[in-house]
Amino acid sequence: MKAYLLYNQATPAQRLVEDLEARLKEATVDTELVDADSPHGIQMAETYDVLARPAVILMSNEGTPVKIWEGMDDMPLVTDVSYLAHQ
Repeated sequence: MKAYLLYNQATPAQRLVEDLEARLKEATVDTELVDADSPHGIQMAETYDVLARPAVILMSNEGTPVKIWEGMDDMPLVTDVSYLAHQ
């Protein structure tokens, strides 16, 4: 599984997402930072109806979303993402 971390650059959320990415990598979760304003970020937000940033989209190896967390108040714990990613 892979966790996509969707965020807007140059915002307070950027630091939060970068810290989350580092901690997820320590927990051996495959991650990718995605700028929400990039073509890839816009496509992801539209495809998975992500309305709030930052967001974490945990995807299965087949490309289907397992879980989506949206907004600063809903950011997941590393243990939650790691548990789901290693099932």
